[in-house]
Amino acid sequence: MLKSFLVCKLFFNIVRTYISANINMGIFQDAGLLIIGTRLKRLSERFLSEVSKVYKNQNIRFEPAWFPILFLLDKKGAMSLTEIAAELDVSHSAISQMITQLQTKKIVEILPDSSDARLKRMVFTSKGKKLIEQVHPVWQTLIKSLDQVLPANQNPQDFLNLLSSIEDKLNNNFLSETAIRFLNEQSPGIAVIEIDNMSDPDLLNWLKTETLNFDPIIDLIVFAKDKKNFVGYTKYEVNEGFVKLKFIYVIPTWRRKGIASQMLQYLFEKHLNNSENCFLLNEGNLDLIRVLIKTGYSFKVK
Repeated sequence: MLKSFLVCKLFFNIVRTYISANINMGIFQDAGLLIIGTRLKRLSERFLSEVSKVYKNQNIRFEPAWFPILFLLDKKGAMSLTEIAAELDVSHSAISQMITQLQTKKIVEILPDSSDARLKRMVFTSKGKKLIEQVHPVWQTLIKSLDQVLPANQNPQDFLNLLSSIEDKLNNNFLSETAIRFLNEQSPGIAVIEIDNMSDPDLLNWLKTETLNFDPIIDLIVFAKDKKNFVGYTKYEVNEGFVKLKFIYVIPTWRRKGIASQMLQYLFEKHLNNSENCFLLNEGNLDLIRVLIKTGYSFKVK
């Protein structure tokens, strides 16, 4: 369960590692995750352009857009339009257009199913079979070449697994639903602040009233405050770039209003944004684990 909530942080790490090279960072750096869709589209276009150069160099008339369908037919044999659409998770109309193009090129043909003539299945023509024989060595070479594109210390399968995890979450509306929930949880008028003078009488009185203790030498504190009153605080420390959470407290009358989420967001943006690190927790701190799972931040338990 915890693994699924690491995707936001992992997504940032993988994009930063695999996409940032050779891109004029400018707006991409400033916009951060907000421009991920644009960057992934650019990456896709560049990838297909590079692959096209390989086919052209080998004098093979093969469009990269054909690959998903032809790979499926090569791997699984005759398939119906419905089966292909389900495998690729695309609409019937999109698949139908591609099949029409492949039929026009005489690469595939549609025949009645051998066991049920009502069913139609797509198969390779003799021309299509020759084409697949030509592209097999290209596919193998591209796999080897892609291994060189990824950093040497990265497992390609980990990258593919991450893409699958991201796709699953986007298909299930995770991004939109999470963003809407965060917006609905924001408490107007609440500010997350740090206080230099920890001996402030109002602050000390509030801590005493709430029976809260901290060590000003070791502990770092951020406070949540409305116009006049303190309503919560988070105790933490920064260790080797990680933010170790010790305690989150919100007064009872302000709970379930997104106060904890706002304090975590403040800490994330200050210490962890544009970083490969994450929040740390002590093993057994179930309350904080529940808070981080609910808010979607990645973390490690020590």
